[in-house]
Amino acid sequence: DWAQVLPKLAADQLVFSPFLLALFLLYFGVFQKFTAKSYDFTTETMHLIRKDLFSMTINGMVFWVPISLSLFTIVPESLKLLVTNLAGFLYNVSLALQLPHSTHTTDTPPP
Repeated sequence: DWAQVLPKLAADQLVFSPFLLALFLLYFGVFQKFTAKSYDFTTETMHLIRKDLFSMTINGMVFWVPISLSLFTIVPESLKLLVTNLAGFLYNVSLALQLPHSTHTTDTPPP
């Protein structure tokens, strides 16, 4: 069974994960563009991707590989969706905490 699990896990972590993280960072850049006055989308987003994509991918592997292996081996079928959704929620919170806090001012001044 490991002969089937490991190639899927490797493809997921080495191909899909970096691609989806890059899309996440692009989405973050789009959000910053529309919420910050002086955000240069192309320069700052590409810098963020170059600077953080590798470390975010490694952190994702540290988080997802044990979860994926446990899903394939010990989690009962009836709980896989719950475990996956809970892990995804926790992972998304950790991604949000890893993103740099904007130092840009918003278009609307505070009240």
